[in-house]
Amino acid sequence: MDRKLMMKKLSKSKFFYVVCILTLSIVSAFCVYAASISFYRVNASQITKTSARVSAKISNPSKMFMSTVGVYIGPAGDMKKIEETVNSRTITDMWYDTGKWYGELQPGTEYHYQFYVIADGVEYKSQDQTFRTEAEPALPAAGVSGIGQMQFPTNNTPTFPEGFYLHQTSSVSCTFFATLNMVRSKAFLEGRNYTLLNERSVEGYAWVNGVGLAARPITIPLIDGAGRRDYTVIQGDYWSFGDGNYIRIQNLSVDQKKEMLKSMLAEHPEGIVIWDAVGHTTITGATTTHAAVLTNYDANTGIFYVADSGSVDSFTVPNGPEGNVAYTAKRELRYVSFFGGEGQDEKIKSITRVLFVN
Repeated sequence: MDRKLMMKKLSKSKFFYVVCILTLSIVSAFCVYAASISFYRVNASQITKTSARVSAKISNPSKMFMSTVGVYIGPAGDMKKIEETVNSRTITDMWYDTGKWYGELQPGTEYHYQFYVIADGVEYKSQDQTFRTEAEPALPAAGVSGIGQMQFPTNNTPTFPEGFYLHQTSSVSCTFFATLNMVRSKAFLEGRNYTLLNERSVEGYAWVNGVGLAARPITIPLIDGAGRRDYTVIQGDYWSFGDGNYIRIQNLSVDQKKEMLKSMLAEHPEGIVIWDAVGHTTITGATTTHAAVLTNYDANTGIFYVADSGSVDSFTVPNGPEGNVAYTAKRELRYVSFFGGEGQDEKIKSITRVLFVN
């Protein structure tokens, strides 16, 4: 055979061999890829200040035996491993609610999460993803309320005369008497004849047995030598820290509630009514709601003070039909028995509603 022809045939054979090797390598690589586990539709949803749901779908085209599935989740550098034993070849969906699997999240915090599957002794992971929990509403700067600029009140608050506050005459009329005492305080500060505002004169305009509002808002009139003055009582279940983003009072943190109470007292030296309208469970298992007048805040000590119309240790039980009794002293909020928990913070935590007068 001619040497040139022989060399040409050998070159063609070598080329064919190289092509076959490359083809097998590509096919082999594809088969390995096709056999591996992958993830898609990786997502975080139902995100709140303290919780979220993370979910993903599993692609397992070669039906590998999956022994364990789970997710790594947590702040960067501090991710917690959550795992489940599955022993299956057919699982396609994964989802985890953080409250059950991880615990309570922190507001305004970025969390990383990465799904994984252990199949045939090998761990397969999704890409690292992130989500951010909702932030707490921004706290106002000192002297700023939801309405405008003002200084927080101190212990330099108005002094009311002896026998000023009224004691409630039934066990279920705390909202009625708390509101009545607040309106009387407003009238006193305006120089009006506040004594004309009493249980008998006001009951037709306000609550039935102190359970709830007869109207929202409600107007309580006072007619004295200076003429007629209508006091409008407004009930608040929501609060905004000046950004127009309203949030339920019962969902505020303790610190946020403190700032809310301070700013409201700055606007209302007559006091505001604080109300545990949802109620807290007592040691006997009963659910107790209560209302009282928050009178002032001492910025030097951080203490809130309250006039509680239902506390016999703070007021003398009335003898007269109008319920006018001797007022002994304002008490620290932490000592009010009918609000939940021990200490001032626990009492504040139980506040779900406020009433104020215009």
